[in-house]
Amino acid sequence: MTVNHQHRGLVLVLEDVRETATLIRSLLIKSGFSVVLAEDEQAAIMRARLETPDVVLICLGLATDQLVSVADRIRDAAELGGNLPMVVSCTETLPEGLEVKVCDTTYLVRPDDFDQLRRMLARLASVGTVN
Repeated sequence: MTVNHQHRGLVLVLEDVRETATLIRSLLIKSGFSVVLAEDEQAAIMRARLETPDVVLICLGLATDQLVSVADRIRDAAELGGNLPMVVSCTETLPEGLEVKVCDTTYLVRPDDFDQLRRMLARLASVGTVN
């Protein structure tokens, strides 16, 4: 994979497994994103307030409805407004390669295809830029 030096936006990654978070961070940086990590919901809220991300990627081992609730709580508690895109990585309800818009700014995506995820984050970061 070649390094893309074009800045594509700031992604806040909420992932509770350190090794997975580090891998996601590395792949996103190589794709041209700036990345901040959070290991739990409260840390994500604090980082979102401080960093004002362009998009939030939530990768936790929870059921889809719980993940969507986490996205809503982060958006509300960080007081970033309703237009901050939230991408929820889930495996239980989506066929491979599919992305689903849950509401205006919350999306479900499977983690199987990093290129699809990278394209989606780039699209959302450019549209939902709050910086």
